[in-house]
Formats: sequence, structure tokens, C-alpha cells
Amino acid sequence: MKKVLKFKQGVGLLIILAIVFLAVGCSSNSNNDVDTSSEVITSEQVLTIGMDKNTATLDVLKAPDPLVWFPGHHINETLVYPGHDMKPKALLAESWERIDEVAWRFKLRQGVSFHDGTAFNAEAVKFSLERQQEEGPAWTTPPIKEIIVEDDYRIQIITEESFSPLLEWLMNPVASIVSPTAVQQQGDGYEMNPCGTGPFKVEAFVPEQEVVLVRNDEYWGEKPVLEKVIYKIITDSSARTMALRAGEVDIIRDLNAPEIEAFKNSEYQILSVPGVRTHYFGFNANKDVFKDVRVRKAINHAIDRNAIVEKVLLGYGHNITGIVSPAIPGHLGQAWYPYEPEIAMALFEEAGYNLNSNNIMEHNGTPLEFDIIIQPWSSYWKPAAEVIQAQLQQIGIKVNVQVMERGAFNELRDAGKYDIFASTTPGVHGGADYQLMSRFHSELFGASTHASPGYVNKEIETLLEEARKELKEEKREEMYRKVQEIIYEDAALIPYVHDEEVVIVNSRVKGFQPHSSVWAIDLKGVYVE
Repeated sequence: MKKVLKFKQGVGLLIILAIVFLAVGCSSNSNNDVDTSSEVITSEQVLTIGMDKNTATLDVLKAPDPLVWFPGHHINETLVYPGHDMKPKALLAESWERIDEVAWRFKLRQGVSFHDGTAFNAEAVKFSLERQQEEGPAWTTPPIKEIIVEDDYRIQIITEESFSPLLEWLMNPVASIVSPTAVQQQGDGYEMNPCGTGPFKVEAFVPEQEVVLVRNDEYWGEKPVLEKVIYKIITDSSARTMALRAGEVDIIRDLNAPEIEAFKNSEYQILSVPGVRTHYFGFNANKDVFKDVRVRKAINHAIDRNAIVEKVLLGYGHNITGIVSPAIPGHLGQAWYPYEPEIAMALFEEAGYNLNSNNIMEHNGTPLEFDIIIQPWSSYWKPAAEVIQAQLQQIGIKVNVQVMERGAFNELRDAGKYDIFASTTPGVHGGADYQLMSRFHSELFGASTHASPGYVNKEIETLLEEARKELKEEKREEMYRKVQEIIYEDAALIPYVHDEEVVIVNSRVKGFQPHSSVWAIDLKGVYVE
């Protein structure tokens, strides 16, 4: 025992020093002015959430995965945020107006302070958005040319050209407004101790273990009832379910369907809302077999999506009616390739494929066989891939499902050494522009985010570029629907389910409401009985 304690002493000292640093680095003392005198609210107001993604940083600019924005969303705030209708709502910006095609003016909220006591103002907005432009991932950065400070509480944002979806991009947590003083004073240490204007601030952070947030009693808006929020990082779904049943956490998400069903008729709440993601399998369209639209259509017709939604996902998802989620303005609302094996076989035959004497699909004597690569990012992907594997086998196609860690997956994908891969449209914010542009514009985003690398349709790219310039929202949405119609006609990928965001909550937790955009949960009205 003594040897173990001695071995861990250095690590323990580092953690203690980190906690002390966090306690003094970005906080200000204040009195508790939250009224918890209600007869219902009598217990200690601590909420513990089982977080399904790992993180070694709390700086949203450095986060490797958007789902680690959960705690960051409560620490930081943006100018606007996504409402439950996925449209921009005022937050640190009280109002805004579009001056012309490239210029937007924002009136900022007054009387707001960062957790370190410094003032929120126009200079802080300019600093934060310029930091995003310089350091943020390209896939989260809007085309901002200049930020002009008019006075302490008014700014102009000038885009490089007409950019109508600007508000949608500013909902992204990467566009959070942070304390310039904290960033400049802490340097690299800022990743451990971000400093925003949100209703909670950092008390402690042990990378890859837990994040502890405490109530910001100086918060400018509605004061949270919760005194503390603890995010415990538990990446294994079965371990999360056990932690919930053991009372170690109060809330969990990202479970597979049987795990969710196990909580029915129990003391737990199953809360759900349509998500913003559409899950799909993308073709490597650089390969000859997938360059043929007849093959892509045949594979789409050979897949029974309803069976995936109802039998595998047990209804925790929605049948495909477009690429953009039904939760997002610009959704197509059109059924996607019905399950028709006969049509699939006819298309294969038209493309020069036939079944040999062993009922194996082949082309010029070569059997049709391909690999689907997946990573354990989503509970949807592996079971869906296995169903598709079985369904394609019924028409003579051999499919190999390969599950690998994220690093190996990205290496294969970036090198083009795969046939089909599992992915999803992004969930970072709710705009159809980002959903489609990030997956179907080859030049602006490249192969790293493309839905089917090698598939290029200039009509799609032109429509997406024109939609960014279109001033009328209704016309923009029509253009997004047209893009999805073209994707459908080209069978550019294999979408199979619109996401359902499902959260399991201990019944003692009240006021919790899931959000379509996953990370955009408001905890201010949540309390524990």
C-alpha cells in the first residue's frame, strides 16, 4: 500500500495544485443570492452528469470533439444561441440588424461581467471572434473580414462577402465570448480554466476524469438553482448505465436502444427530442465501383431503413426524409429510396453486375465485396452497419464491418483506404448551410468532412454558394431543399436515420429539458429534490 501511495503522490500534488489554481484563477467572491426557500428545494443542489466523450481541455477552440462542449456551454456564452426551434435567440447580444449585404450591427448587453470580474464589452467581443478566426478549426469559422467597435456596447461584423447564415454560425460554442484578460494572463493554462460570462464557472478540472462547475452568483441573468454541476467522464455506455443506477450520476445520454429500454417503467425519466444530426454511410466515390450512380442507387434500394429504425434502434430515431434534419429549417421532407430489392437487382444488372452460380454478385467475374469502417463514436453506427451488412448479403454482396479506434479510422479515411465509412451531419449548430456545406462542398472544406469524398456536383456547390448570399430566408430554404433533391437523385450517400436525442434522468432531478443541438441544454431552471 505504501508503494502505491508513494507512486501516486506526484500526480496527486499536481491535481491539488491544479484545483487551487482554478479556484483563484478565474473567480470572484460573492454572496449567494439564489432563493432556494421553496419547500420542494431542500436537498443539496448538486447535479452529476455522466459525460460520454473524453477531453483534456475545456477551451472550446482546442476541443477535439464538439460533444465536449457540454461544460463549456455553461461556462461561456455566445452573442446568440439556438432556441428549441433552432433559430437564433438573443444572449450576449440584445439585438442585431443587417446594415447591408456584408455588414451586421450588434447591440450588446450591458452590466455583464466575466468570472474574473472584468467587464464584458465590445472589445471583448472583438478579441474573442478574432481569436476564433486565428485559432479555431476551419470548419467552425465564418468568413469574417473585420470587426469594428463603434462604442462599448455596439459592434459591426463585416463579412468577406454576403453571408446570410452568419447568426447560425455565431450560435456555435466556438464563437463564445471569453475574458481577454484571462486568456492573455493564463496563456496555455487557459485550456484548464476558461473564463466566460456563463451561469457556472470552473472550480476544478481533472483531465479525462471530471469537470466541476460552481454557480456564478454574479450571473447577469436568471440565477441557477444548482450550486454545483459535476461532469464525470464515463466513455463506456454500460459503465454509464451502472453509474446512474448506483446513484453516482444523475443524467446520462448516448446509449444504445436496449440500454434505453431497460430504463422504461422505472424510477428514471426517459426524455427525448428530435436531434439535429442525420446519420449516414458515405461512399468513397474515388473508387470505380461507386462512381456509377446505378450502383449507388441500387445499394440505397437494397437497404430497409425502417427495419433499422424500428427493430435495431427500437424507434429511437426518425425515418429519413432528407439530409438536413427535420429539426432544422430547410429540411426536405421527402422519403428516401424505399426498400425495393427487385429494383436494386435491376439496377445492378443494368450496371453490368449479375449473380453467379453461388448467388454472389459479381462484375466481369469479380465478386462485389467492400468494407464499412466505423469508430465507436455513436451508439447508432455499429448496429446499423451490421443490419446493412445482412441486408446486402441477401442480394449477394459481401460486406465486412470493421470497428476501429478514432485515430486508425481517421488515418484510413484521410488516406482514402476504405470503401464506405460511417458518419453524421454535424451537430454543432442548427443551420442548413453548415449541415450541407461541410459535407458537400469540396473546395471550401475538402475531403476531411465530405460526405462522400470523390463525389463532386458543381450544381450543388453553386446553389450552396448562392444560398449564402440570398437575403430572403424563405428562398434560402428552397435552395437547401433543391440541394437535397440533387443529392437524392445522385444517391450520393446512404442516410438511414434522423437522430433522436435521448437522455435518462434520475426522477429526483426536476426541470431538465433536452435540446436538439445536444450541447445547448439550459441548466438554470434545473433543481434536485
